[in-house]
Amino acid sequence: MYLTFVKPLTKQRAHFDQQPVDTASMVQTLIVAYEITKEKKYREFAIDTFYWFLGKNSLNQEVYYNLTGGCHDGVGQHSLNLNQGAESTISYLLARLSLHS
Repeated sequence: MYLTFVKPLTKQRAHFDQQPVDTASMVQTLIVAYEITKEKKYREFAIDTFYWFLGKNSLNQEVYYNLTGGCHDGVGQHSLNLNQGAESTISYLLARLSLHS
């Protein structure tokens, strides 16, 4: 049996759709890096990354919606995905909790 490796069709990085689960994972990873190294830059990066939920994203729109306590499902190239699924809301909450630990 032979393994074949498929080359990617493009070398360009995808910028959309941006998902809350990705942002939350990055926040959590940066907090772990801070806890291990005690280097303040990782905590600062985590806080800066968290602001993606609050409007520091490519659309400059809040992904977290404080009226419902939910989180929109992502940022597209031209608009927010206005759905507020459980995965997105849980991702926001996990990111927020990791900053408070």
